[in-house]
Amino acid sequence: MASTPLRSFVWNLFEEDADDKTYAKCLHCKSRIKRGKDKCCFSTSPLMKHAETHHREVQVFMKEKEAAEAAAKQKDAESKQPPQRNKKWIHCRQHT
Repeated sequence: MASTPLRSFVWNLFEEDADDKTYAKCLHCKSRIKRGKDKCCFSTSPLMKHAETHHREVQVFMKEKEAAEAAAKQKDAESKQPPQRNKKWIHCRQHT
């Protein structure tokens, strides 16, 4: 994978081309896919289109895996939050 932070799930299916950053290489079929003209115009849309057209089953699996990981992360974050106090009880306590 590249050294820059790549956020889209599609980067689980591709890696940046080491010789030409305007291309990404598919990890499944080794195809080189054009990402845009230059750095200011790079997009993951061509990569997504390639994955949808040529590797549908892998793309679906990766989306499901990413969703499961996000749900687990959310659940973990919620479990670490302190329980909320009853606001009504706090309100009554202030008037005593």
